[in-house]
Amino acid sequence: MAETTDRSIGASEAPAELSAPTSAYRPLSLLALGGFGLSAVFTLVVAVGGGINLFGRTPFLLPGWSFLLPLAALIVCWAARARILASENTLSGTAFTTWGLRLTIVVGLTYAAYYAATFFAVRGSAVEWVDGFFEQIKQGNYERAFALSSGESVKDMDANELRNTIESRYNNSSGQNPGRFTQFRQSQFVRFIQIGGPQTKIEPLGVSEWNYDKGGYRVGMRYRITAPLGSLEMQVVAFGPDPRPGETKGRQWQVQLTKGETNVLKETLAWTPRGEEVIQVAGSAGEFARSWAEKVSEQQLADAYLDTLPLAERERLRQGQMSARWMATAPFSGVASLGLCDAVCREYLNAAEKLSEAKIIRIDPARFWATPLLKAKILERVEKTFQPSAGRPRFVLTIQPSMPRIQESEGRVTMAFDAIVRYMAEDSPTPQYMVEGQLVVEGLGAANGPPAWRVVALEIESGRSPPSMPAQQQPPESMIGAGKP
Repeated sequence: MAETTDRSIGASEAPAELSAPTSAYRPLSLLALGGFGLSAVFTLVVAVGGGINLFGRTPFLLPGWSFLLPLAALIVCWAARARILASENTLSGTAFTTWGLRLTIVVGLTYAAYYAATFFAVRGSAVEWVDGFFEQIKQGNYERAFALSSGESVKDMDANELRNTIESRYNNSSGQNPGRFTQFRQSQFVRFIQIGGPQTKIEPLGVSEWNYDKGGYRVGMRYRITAPLGSLEMQVVAFGPDPRPGETKGRQWQVQLTKGETNVLKETLAWTPRGEEVIQVAGSAGEFARSWAEKVSEQQLADAYLDTLPLAERERLRQGQMSARWMATAPFSGVASLGLCDAVCREYLNAAEKLSEAKIIRIDPARFWATPLLKAKILERVEKTFQPSAGRPRFVLTIQPSMPRIQESEGRVTMAFDAIVRYMAEDSPTPQYMVEGQLVVEGLGAANGPPAWRVVALEIESGRSPPSMPAQQQPPESMIGAGKP
């Protein structure tokens, strides 16, 4: 009996390590730990950014390269999981890969949805605003288009108030350069739209970049402008600042244009065959316009008058011009009484007076702008521009190096070149008033051979006091026609 009891006790008191099953140690996969770490970092970044967005009212937009982080987390977790399953139960860390994949997918999809919703909302608003900017240019509402590019609120302004605001705030000249509004109207893409008129097509090509910077969204877009004479592409940046606290009008966008012509992508400019012909013709028209500007600046008004006549009439008076020049070199007096100056010669000698009768200067009172203090004085000076002899003001007419306004109609082409007239003070060569407008020339279309250009009008649009010029930049006496008949 005792023996049996002893054997029973001995068996029940055997060491635990001999009776329990053995379990081998499995090391943790460092790849799984790394994948989970990447997903945890991405989750933390998104959570902090979401908190800033919620409490700071600042959008949380990660840079594009940051999307590599969740992608790397997915790849590393997936690779770690595959390695663990292929290790025949010798590696651990499956739970880390599971949580890493779950965190990355859930957080990544949530952020991607937020990013996409923000992008499409911002893009839609910016494109709508820029489309409206181009439409204003197409309709000829240049002041409203410029206001959209300057951030000026013009919603409740009428046409006169808007013009006064733009001219007084944004069109003051600097040295020899015109003001910002004038430069905007003379820019290549504006003229391109203007030339095409209703036939111009403007289409967005997509968003090249977008971000949140300095209290607002900045969206870079590319547009194609197609007109009958050619096409070009340009880069436009729209900036939409955040509304101020209490404002209910929403985000007001601003079309940001760089200085000069850098908005237009030069390599994309392509002319149609007809466009190439017109541009070539514009070169000769520009030379003619500059030549005429030099003539009137030097007070050669008789020759300037000939350039306002049709070609046949101009050639007829050229004969009188030759006789008049021969008379000027004749070594005796009384040549006219000897019959050497015929009716055509006498008509040419009166040509300077006829220039004032030709009504070359055109002013639309409803369109002309100047400050109330200067308007009457400037108009009086302009009206005397081609006045015969006494009382004629001294001035310099210059043609601006910008793309002309081109119009074709019934076999004729008309080109309007941007011009500036600087009227000198009565007692000095210093400019007293500066007037802006266009010199309009007309000729036969290029299809009928080389055009015979003639001056049609000098259209005046605005006037102001010029900026002060250093002495070395003031026009020489020879350029203001002092004392020339």
